[in-house]
Amino acid sequence: DGYLKPGDHIIIRLGDKRGGGPGTRVQTFVEKDFRFRCYVDPLGTSRFAPIPGDAVIDIVPGQPAKLRMIAPRMVRDEAVTVRIVTEDEWGNACWNLGGEVKVSGWQEGKEVFNKTAAVSAQGWAVAVVSDIKATAGELEIRASMPQHPVVPQAQCFIHYDPSFAFPRIYYADLHVHSDDTVGTNDTTYNLTYGRDVAGLDVLGYTANDFQITKARWDKAVELIGTINKPGEFVCYPGTEWCGSSCAGGDHNVIFL
Repeated sequence: DGYLKPGDHIIIRLGDKRGGGPGTRVQTFVEKDFRFRCYVDPLGTSRFAPIPGDAVIDIVPGQPAKLRMIAPRMVRDEAVTVRIVTEDEWGNACWNLGGEVKVSGWQEGKEVFNKTAAVSAQGWAVAVVSDIKATAGELEIRASMPQHPVVPQAQCFIHYDPSFAFPRIYYADLHVHSDDTVGTNDTTYNLTYGRDVAGLDVLGYTANDFQITKARWDKAVELIGTINKPGEFVCYPGTEWCGSSCAGGDHNVIFL
């Protein structure tokens, strides 16, 4: 309720428990350059201005707590790829981990294959097992981390059906943002996560049309051209067109 004189200080301690407070809880998802920003009312007119010099931290993934397996649920007869992602307790993909996972396949109660796959030592901690085939019916795949016994075994199922109309089921995310507009983390992070961690087949970058700048758009289109892999991973630029959000929501405009 007063004013500061030259030389006065206001000290803010984030997460300080010495006074009996519960501390500060960080968000549970990974984010680079998370900012704490203070505003000041310099003239007492309710016109607040940011104080220069944000406090910036990186929120990073923790230790492995679980495995997530990504594979097509339905397959006709082709060899498929299974991704095994190591995640922390909040579901963030671990980073710079290394090590290995044991992967086995079971059909009709019998083990049909047993493999060891390396977990990436640089970047996202993902293991990839390719060329998995089976006879008609249900294939159960199990994965474990011998070097991390606290991480429970994971499993997934692939159903092989020779009469299936398509080679396999495909997965897509057609509405993805980044910090170009209202998303978290940069475009490179989000698009490569969709390709390399989530194992998507199709991904659409859909920046808000009323926010994206030409410089950021041009950079994103150039990036999409480099990470698109014909026959493996389809990535296309698009915008979220907001003609009148109050009257009927938004539309994805796709540039093939």
